Amino acid sequence: MIAAQQGRPSSDALWRIIESCLPPENTGNYCKCPAFILSCCHDRCEPDQAVVWALTPSFVAIRNSYSCGCEPGFVAGLALPRQRLTGLEDPSRPDAIWPFAWTVAKVHLPSEDSIALLINPPSARSQNQLHVHILQLRPAWRTALDTDTPVLPEGVAAIKLSHGTVTTAEHVRIRAGWLVETQNW
Repeated sequence: MIAAQQGRPSSDALWRIIESCLPPENTGNYCKCPAFILSCCHDRCEPDQAVVWALTPSFVAIRNSYSCGCEPGFVAGLALPRQRLTGLEDPSRPDAIWPFAWTVAKVHLPSEDSIALLINPPSARSQNQLHVHILQLRPAWRTALDTDTPVLPEGVAAIKLSHGTVTTAEHVRIRAGWLVETQNW
């Protein structure tokens, strides 16, 4: 990601990865692309398969920079459409991003019960590109979400659907420190 003035990633950092670091512009050596440096954990020799988890004409899944420096087994990825979309509220959003993210998560996580797919609402967004966070749930969270009335942290809401639970977080940002601290939410 490209750093902004205050040392934080630019709000267009994810779009810059899509726009300048993926085929047809780039056919490999992803970490040599300056926009990818954070996802590469600042290692320009990082293998491509460690950074780009899946690539289709419509979507890409990449390692999230939050996983850099974490214990082995910590999983943090992002699934992104390869077209410019602001967020979930965009009427052009592709519904196929969810099955794509789920398929990628099944490759990187030990079981379907441990998969967490999260998306930030506009009020808690730092990026101007739609992206789905791919994370690993702790077993206690899985158990809590499977109950009729889950007890969740302040600012997080769970919505029961016929095919599972959707969890939303208003005014909560996924931060590196929070992820490391609560490893495998």
